[in-house]
Amino acid sequence: MKTCSKENRLDFMQMLLSNLSVIAIRDVQNIAARLKKKKKFSTKDTADKLQLEEEGWWECSASEAIMNWAATVSEFELVGYIKAVLEEFRESELQMVRSTLTFEARLSILHPEKAVSRPRPVPAEVGWWSAYPKEAIIAMDCEMVSAIIGQKNNGKPRCVQKAAKVSIASYEREIIYKRTIYHEPKSIYLTPIAKKLTGFSTQDFVTGTPVNVVQDEIRELFKGKLVVMIGCGSDFNALQMNKGNYDVFDLHEYFRKESGPIGLRSLVMHYFHVDIQKGIHDPDVDSMYTMRLFTEVYMKEKLQNPTEKNLRGSSRLFNEIPTVK
Repeated sequence: MKTCSKENRLDFMQMLLSNLSVIAIRDVQNIAARLKKKKKFSTKDTADKLQLEEEGWWECSASEAIMNWAATVSEFELVGYIKAVLEEFRESELQMVRSTLTFEARLSILHPEKAVSRPRPVPAEVGWWSAYPKEAIIAMDCEMVSAIIGQKNNGKPRCVQKAAKVSIASYEREIIYKRTIYHEPKSIYLTPIAKKLTGFSTQDFVTGTPVNVVQDEIRELFKGKLVVMIGCGSDFNALQMNKGNYDVFDLHEYFRKESGPIGLRSLVMHYFHVDIQKGIHDPDVDSMYTMRLFTEVYMKEKLQNPTEKNLRGSSRLFNEIPTVK
């Protein structure tokens, strides 16, 4: 008996969720939120629940028999089955499922009809992003600066990373929003390396926009949008915003090695043979190439793999992509 890999289990769960309406998705959200299981995944127990042959079940994301069954049964029965599967997930996997459920539920904002009926199957020529028109797909990048919050025992400044410059690119890779954020000159700490990478000086931010104004503007821009980013956690932290309030797709969900996520510079060099961060880091350039990776690489590869076009992440590893330092 082969064991289902973590990636296959998560892909399989996303395929099951694609058969649910938004109301049912919210039921599963509540179930996942309550579960605190940490035991290992059991292929046999779950197969027995459906009285299916064990053969083929371990290839979770390719289990045609289960997916055919899921497309025909009542939502009540399918939610019960999903609960049984979730009970076998580890806590780290449950966290990823909860993130997916949050995304799926938010589609009701753009498509309220999904709250009362099952979504139609996505045609072969489109992927999960087809829920959004092109004008509702944007990419954001944020450059950061070290803001002084105190002093260490050795006398050096104690700092946190805060947003310095923000750029947002459209689907057509045009910059539709850019701001430099206000910081008092004495409130930031620039090392020689930071100056070299960013090109910042302490005077660059005196005429910037207050961060609360930038936050309000970004919130307005994000309404009803799919926001494509790469390594989004640090950007949202620097902006002091909660990424869970928005429909964000992080390219790190797809572009990963065994050692971890792949950086923007390495991806752009590999696919487009351009070193975008050889000199000063520019959020305009980074946001445009983030969108280019999404439209010209990610979307293309997804559509070439019918079993993955409705899944945001992937079980594939990109170990062949060299790291650019």
